[in-house]
Amino acid sequence: MVVIILGKNEKETLDLNRSKELKSQVKTFKKVITDEPIFWNDTLKLTQKGSFILTL
Repeated sequence: MVVIILGKNEKETLDLNRSKELKSQVKTFKKVITDEPIFWNDTLKLTQKGSFILTL
């Protein structure tokens, strides 16, 4: 599974409650380029503008 997030603003908080099916199945994703873990909670805070490609 791959998730692509397009962040338009420098700092942004995304509400992940719209993706409840992912929340119940998957808790941790990894950034494809850096292998940094991303924890799938109620919100996701983006600290910079850009594209984020996440995988299991």
